[in-house]
Amino acid sequence: MNEEKSLILLRGLPGAGKSRLAKLLSENGKYPVFSVDDYFTDSKCPRALPPVGNVH
Repeated sequence: MNEEKSLILLRGLPGAGKSRLAKLLSENGKYPVFSVDDYFTDSKCPRALPPVGNVH
């Protein structure tokens, strides 16, 4: 059987709601979330902008 697969990429400006949308998509368990920050952060190269945090 061929199972259809999906890949959803989210991008946008800080505070645009990417993390919120990713959370909503992952709630049914069908879409795992992989954050670039989990793989490509380095203490030698700090973020250009500080994390926004919970602004809502």
